[in-house]
Amino acid sequence: MGKRSIEERVEAEAQHLAEEIGKAEDQHSYQPGSPFSPTLIHTHAVSNVICSIVFRNRFYYKGQKFPNLTSAINNFFLDISSIWSLDFIMERVRMDPSCPQAFVDSFLMSTFQEMQNPQSVFKTKNLVETAIQLFFAGTETTSSTLRYGFLLLVKCLEIQDKVREKINRVIGRTHSPAMSDRGRVPYTNAEIHEIQRFANITPVGVLHKVTCDTHFRRYLPPQGADTDVWTALGMVLQDPKHFKDPGNFHPERFLDEEGRFKKNDAFLPFSTGKRECLGKSLALMELFLMLTTILQRFTLKWLKLQQQTDLTPRETEIGIGIVPPSYELCTLPREEGWQDTA
Repeated sequence: MGKRSIEERVEAEAQHLAEEIGKAEDQHSYQPGSPFSPTLIHTHAVSNVICSIVFRNRFYYKGQKFPNLTSAINNFFLDISSIWSLDFIMERVRMDPSCPQAFVDSFLMSTFQEMQNPQSVFKTKNLVETAIQLFFAGTETTSSTLRYGFLLLVKCLEIQDKVREKINRVIGRTHSPAMSDRGRVPYTNAEIHEIQRFANITPVGVLHKVTCDTHFRRYLPPQGADTDVWTALGMVLQDPKHFKDPGNFHPERFLDEEGRFKKNDAFLPFSTGKRECLGKSLALMELFLMLTTILQRFTLKWLKLQQQTDLTPRETEIGIGIVPPSYELCTLPREEGWQDTA
């Protein structure tokens, strides 16, 4: 997940996202200065990164089938494992044995190598189901975090201005952001960590089983029993013992007195240990590159009538995920000034 080849794909998609935001071709485009909902465009961008990993290629945001897939993913808890989703993946199962560049390539090569093994796990069903899980887990969580980040940055303009000033001064206006820049902009890194903490997208993580008899407070989940264990990650991220005034959006909590990035052991949006989220490095890469690329090129604002928008997240119907409230924002290229006429 942390390879340079994947970073290049994320960098390229961040530029596509910025270009899409900047288009003003027709009434359906994201016109500069006109309010738009960032929901689908963020989902398209993050999902395209998964497409590049799974299929070797990306898709146009306004193509025929891709928006249907990302719309389904955006609903998160709808049944993405539908026959239509299977068809979308199977139509793109192609392999180039001379140059394996994607997950599908590697999987199919292993399928051929183990063709005579009756116990092989490299089956078409597993290929499709794994690809679906990559889309499911690798799209909605990151795109929801991006949407929450944009909402917080338009709500807290002084923080947006501070992040932009650091980007302009350290990275510049012409150099495309890269992961090598992250250590040079600690405030931006702190702001992204605070977005994840505040957004708390997956407050209970994913289910686990205990591998041995485990005493926890007054309970004893036994090994081998049909007992699901969920980690209350959100309670840690919102615990005032670890994060002072947790209801306040405050990036400085991840900085030391000299302005250097400061880790916090209670920062667990990806869980921890052997079952820590496999996509952690990819998600952090997407958040950093996409946020810095957009802030390098655009000012984010909204109309005055929206300034009282509540930051309180809304839980999904079955309660295992959190998404930001619906909102619209305006973007203006940095070369232009912002005329506040609202």
